[in-house]
Amino acid sequence: MDLNRNLTNDEILAIPEVEDALNDGKIMVIHKEDTSHPDYVNMYFIGIVKGLSSSNTDVNSLQAQLLGWKGTMPMRAIQNSSKAIADQVALGAMFDGTIRVFDTLTKQFDAQTSRIDRNGKQLLHQGKPIYRNTEICDFATLERLGHDTLEVDRTPVQKPQSSGQVAGSEVNGSPNASVNTLLGNQA
Repeated sequence: MDLNRNLTNDEILAIPEVEDALNDGKIMVIHKEDTSHPDYVNMYFIGIVKGLSSSNTDVNSLQAQLLGWKGTMPMRAIQNSSKAIADQVALGAMFDGTIRVFDTLTKQFDAQTSRIDRNGKQLLHQGKPIYRNTEICDFATLERLGHDTLEVDRTPVQKPQSSGQVAGSEVNGSPNASVNTLLGNQA
């Protein structure tokens, strides 16, 4: 398998044995990269995430069915590893585990960008930008902690400006706004 972090999720899932393994509750190593510390390596994983709430999309379960949303999505996580262990793990290696999703109101690393909607508007919780994070974990940890996502404000959504400032713009208050947007306003 020719794997690397620059492949799209669709390209990775197009490999039949990968999609089957991920659907069977595995996570897979798709890339390894040296860090600034010679004893550590970043390992890049892909997995199928289940159970994320769609409550912040204004789409109910019937609408999700009509949109073809399955309630699962491929997501990635980066895990730091000792070089000695990472050297023993081949690209394409599978692990029993999953990816846990959690949101924060602060950046977890300098280059992290906040969540945006399909129109490029920044998503906020209590007026603050939301930062989405992922981590690999075992199933018992996910069962205990669950995904920890923040509810998106229903009031003004902000669009980031290049200066780092945010400018306000009003959200369409229609409950079908998300579905109409997704269907090109043909709903």
